[in-house]
Amino acid sequence: MNWFYAEFLDGLSVYTLLWYFILYSVLGWLAEVAYCTLGTGKLVNRGFLNGPVCPVYGFGMTLLLLSLHPVMGSVPLVFLGSALLASAVEWIAGWLLEKLFHTRLWNYSDKPFNLGGYICLLYSCMWGLGGLFMLRLIHPGIAWLIALPGRTVGTVLLLLALAALFADVLVTVLSMLKLGRTLTDLEKASALLRAGSDAVSGQMGEALLSLRKKYGKDFDQAKRKLAKAEAALSQKQALDRQKLSELRERLMTRAEKKSRRLEKAFPQTRHLLHGDLWDELKDKRRK
Repeated sequence: MNWFYAEFLDGLSVYTLLWYFILYSVLGWLAEVAYCTLGTGKLVNRGFLNGPVCPVYGFGMTLLLLSLHPVMGSVPLVFLGSALLASAVEWIAGWLLEKLFHTRLWNYSDKPFNLGGYICLLYSCMWGLGGLFMLRLIHPGIAWLIALPGRTVGTVLLLLALAALFADVLVTVLSMLKLGRTLTDLEKASALLRAGSDAVSGQMGEALLSLRKKYGKDFDQAKRKLAKAEAALSQKQALDRQKLSELRERLMTRAEKKSRRLEKAFPQTRHLLHGDLWDELKDKRRK
């Protein structure tokens, strides 16, 4: 286990980097919650995960520590490096969420100088200032905090924190995949409900034309028989539609529960495959 504690850079080892990742993930979550609370007046869990962590901040700060170590004494270079690297992490995070879960949690398309809506100049400058503030002023205190419990206790706490984070990631990923499947089933049920009446009407119209050609004078008698068949079919269709409507309502309730926390944390959330259904879920919540 010597490799776990061995310093390959001034003050950095696998042990310390993992601790920085955990602590900066928590600090990032606290910063997001504070920022949104000041803006909305409501306390909201602003993380993609269920726990009080935003791993994108942990990844970002760990990357800054590894990359900007040689220029730490230069304020302009630390600002520029923080802006570029943190923006790259945010862009990759947004792109991955879209590709894996077909979901956009944030969108800067309305901001000037944005790139695909994932990042924009304004927030890149904020990342630059934030990175400069954290690396020059806060990081020495974080380094002291990591060394405080000692290696044995620190390792146990670190492993517990990583296990909790892994469990949270697993639960969140499974929940997002289930939400995607639920929305797909909802789309199918909605399509069936929309198509049901039109399909039956079309079939009856075709049947009437066929009977008129085939029976001529006896068409009225054949039409009465067809009307009875149509009534029986309509009754069956009504029962099927009722069952389908009940199924759709159950799926809507399930999807609403699964998407509630996500949309509360990220009001701009948009599902790229099921946008209309996502809007319907929003309306259901408002009502």
